[in-house]
Amino acid sequence: MAGQTRERGSRASRKGRPVRAGPAAAASDPDPASGGDSAPRARDKADELEDRLLKRLEEAYAAALARLADLGHEEEAALEAVLRAGHCYGKLEDPVANIVDNARTYLSNPGHAGGTGGFADLRRLEEYSLAGLVCLLQSSRPTLTRAEAMWCLLSSDLRLEEAIAIGASLNRKTSPAGTPVVSDDRPPAMTDAAQRGCSSQHTTTPTAGPDPALFDPETFMKLAIRQGPANAAGVISCIKTSGSGQSRSGGAAPEGHPKESFAKKVTTEELIESVVSELEALDIDKKDPPDANPDPKNQMVRDLIKQTREMEAQLKERKEWAQGKAIQAARKLGTDLTELRVLRMEHDENQRRKKEKQVMEDDTLKRLAQLETELKKKSGQLDRSNATAQRLEMENAEIRAEMEAAKLSASETERQCQSLARKEKKDNKKLETWERQKAKLKEDIAECKTKITQAERELVEVNKAIKNMEIKIREDAKTKEENIALLEEERRKREAAKVNADRRLEELRRKKQVESQCYKDDLHRLQDELSRLQKSAGANVPHFHQVTLLAQPIEALQGHLNSSSRGLHPTGLRNQPRS
Repeated sequence: MAGQTRERGSRASRKGRPVRAGPAAAASDPDPASGGDSAPRARDKADELEDRLLKRLEEAYAAALARLADLGHEEEAALEAVLRAGHCYGKLEDPVANIVDNARTYLSNPGHAGGTGGFADLRRLEEYSLAGLVCLLQSSRPTLTRAEAMWCLLSSDLRLEEAIAIGASLNRKTSPAGTPVVSDDRPPAMTDAAQRGCSSQHTTTPTAGPDPALFDPETFMKLAIRQGPANAAGVISCIKTSGSGQSRSGGAAPEGHPKESFAKKVTTEELIESVVSELEALDIDKKDPPDANPDPKNQMVRDLIKQTREMEAQLKERKEWAQGKAIQAARKLGTDLTELRVLRMEHDENQRRKKEKQVMEDDTLKRLAQLETELKKKSGQLDRSNATAQRLEMENAEIRAEMEAAKLSASETERQCQSLARKEKKDNKKLETWERQKAKLKEDIAECKTKITQAERELVEVNKAIKNMEIKIREDAKTKEENIALLEEERRKREAAKVNADRRLEELRRKKQVESQCYKDDLHRLQDELSRLQKSAGANVPHFHQVTLLAQPIEALQGHLNSSSRGLHPTGLRNQPRS
């Protein structure tokens, strides 16, 4: 269904395209009234070639999009680049590589790539590319018709250089047959003019390669105007027919083709306006005021103007006649070329069939030898089959006996069926009883459902009570946690107080040790003094009373040291009352 819709769309797009002027259009789209059924056949051939080329271009663009996706570009960006700059121009050795290179150039620098505008979809881009390729090929080989150009492109797989070479060989083959087509009763001047008018749109030489400037309508017009006004009409027709799709894509000439060499930017509208302004400046019908002495030169000029008009009318008639003859000749030439190609294809087909026939004969002989071998094998198999048939006959007799026994068993089976029918009636009665029991069970189930509903209500109330209990339990747990936290805080305070008390005890103990050491030092000093005095007491008895007085403070100091040492003991401190 999709293929039929697409084919109808392609036919409609071909009908909507303008027809190319000149022999190329005449050969590709001949007049049906010119004669016979050759014109519809030529149109069918051209349409078939165009459909095949569009299908090939569609495959090329699909392959280019897939290659761009493999290179890491996003699908939408790749499609936009192809619609804006991925045209088949440049070196066309590989159309897919050419499209990918142009699209990657646009993706690397969209502003410099000249990709403004673009096409709405790939179908219009394919039609534009096909028109551009045909125009390039016809500009390089002016004698080719549109159908021949498409055939050359299809034969070369869209490679333009190969298509140009094929077109050159085709021109060499068809040139002897094409010379006598034009009738000899045409005037020589009209023949030259018609030939110039028909070939005005192909200004390049046959040996020239593909000129990318043809994809730029402005550059193409400037080149044509520089070559002379005789080629301007052909260029305008070429731009009107095949340049409408090119102007949408903004296809500019590639880098290296200078546009700045032209001093003025000339367009089709400017050319037409300049010609019209010059024609308006000529006022041939203007009558001079009456003169008493008419100038014979003016009268001569008027006579010449009248003769010129008459000759222009004759020239117009002869041009129309010459163009009609040229169109007829081109149509006949295109029809003959089409028939020649058909005959060549038929000849190639016959040669291929002959070769296939020879191959089939060889295969048939081999097959016959194989069949003889298989026939011998089949004979042996036939003997074995006869033996098998006899064995099967014996088995058939046994089967017949078994069938008789089966008939007897069938009568027995009938009696069993009758008993089963009686049993079925009993089962139906039991089924009715079961139905009544089922109805009773349904009533019981309804009562159970009512009880279940009541139990569910009670369960909801119980759940509410449980939730309230859970809330109360959580509150109690929270209170318990707070009490535990308070106890923990009290325990930490007690531990801190204990640590402070131990630290103070240690400080007091150290202080007492220092004081005790001082007291001990004083005690030793006093004891030494006492012993010295006691030694000297024997010599000086009156001083004994002084020694006794000195010994009393020493004993008091020693008792104080003993009491201090007992007070610094940890047990003693613990037993002391808290201040």
